[in-house]
Amino acid sequence: TIFTSVFYFSVAMSSSPSISLLIFFFFLMIRRPPRSTLSSSSAASDVYKRQGINAEYGDSTHHDMRTLLSLVAVTLLAAAAAEDPWTVEFNVNLGPGSEDSFVVEVRPDWAPRAASRFRALLKQDFFKGTRFFRVIDDFVAQFGIHADPRIEASWSKRGFMDEAQPGTLNRKGTLAFSTKVKKDGPKFGPLTGIEKVEQGAMYHLAAAKIEGEHTRCTQMFINLKDNTKLSDIGIVPFARVLSGMDVVQKLYSGYGEASTPKNDGRGPDQKRIQAEGNAYLKKSFPNLSYVISTRIVPGAKQEL
Repeated sequence: TIFTSVFYFSVAMSSSPSISLLIFFFFLMIRRPPRSTLSSSSAASDVYKRQGINAEYGDSTHHDMRTLLSLVAVTLLAAAAAEDPWTVEFNVNLGPGSEDSFVVEVRPDWAPRAASRFRALLKQDFFKGTRFFRVIDDFVAQFGIHADPRIEASWSKRGFMDEAQPGTLNRKGTLAFSTKVKKDGPKFGPLTGIEKVEQGAMYHLAAAKIEGEHTRCTQMFINLKDNTKLSDIGIVPFARVLSGMDVVQKLYSGYGEASTPKNDGRGPDQKRIQAEGNAYLKKSFPNLSYVISTRIVPGAKQEL
């Protein structure tokens, strides 16, 4: 029915249960009364007859126009419910005696669930002191493990669902939440080896897609180049660097990837960061860049 179709349409448009319910009740109020109501009153029936309206079914032209107006109203209501972009300034320490900042534009229209989680983290001042612990030249700058392992442990239980629809591509300067490499493991991606994927070896990322569904939590990364293959496995950006990409490019990358039997990286181990926090990083990886503060800034403009 039209009623059911409009309700599901509103859900798809709003990506918000509360807005969808509002639309549901709105349409419930304006939809055509049931036939029994129209025909139950003889007075009402006489009025309909004088106006040339069938008391059982109602005038089709009148009903079609009302249905069309209802559809338009629902569409406008859902569109109005979509959150506008908003901006956040990251003040960062790039190294001893070197501080700078970059501005991020958050796009709820790209990834509403991720944007909502990001706002929740900002409200808790989550990023203060967090290290950019995995910066790989020409790939990604990853961060988002809390400085305090107790707080990190509490947030690690609050994973959130993947986006309902695919968003924009993972272009240079976009931000996306990381997904787990293994659903029950501690490590978050994205995996390295993107150059092999570009040569057709999709198994590197296909495994991550299967294991990493609905595992986003607090870790995220900034794309340091176009990593569009990440979009093929459902990694959806929620923001982009609006200004200061040159600052992002200066984040310390000397440690590289974490050391594993398969590579010679010198970077920190994610499991130890989660368990020991900044105490581990300050002692063993003192050169890592980190977030000094974050703040929502209205009216920020894109860098020319």
